[in-house]
Amino acid sequence: MKYKVGDLVMLSAAGKARNQNAIARGGWGIIKRIDSKPYDCFPIVTEWYGCDRTRVRSMNYKPYELKKYKK
Repeated sequence: MKYKVGDLVMLSAAGKARNQNAIARGGWGIIKRIDSKPYDCFPIVTEWYGCDRTRVRSMNYKPYELKKYKK
């Protein structure tokens, strides 16, 4: 997997296109856990923050919905 715990991430173009990710647009996240169970649909657990560095919530993603954080 291209992500590891502690990586800073942001939404990819595919992630921004999904309506359920609207709360995370414009923010960034830290990967807290990666589940490897075969029945887990959204294996990447993140702690998500808004542009003003306030914690928004914990959210789960598929790998294609994220990309590594860039300034």
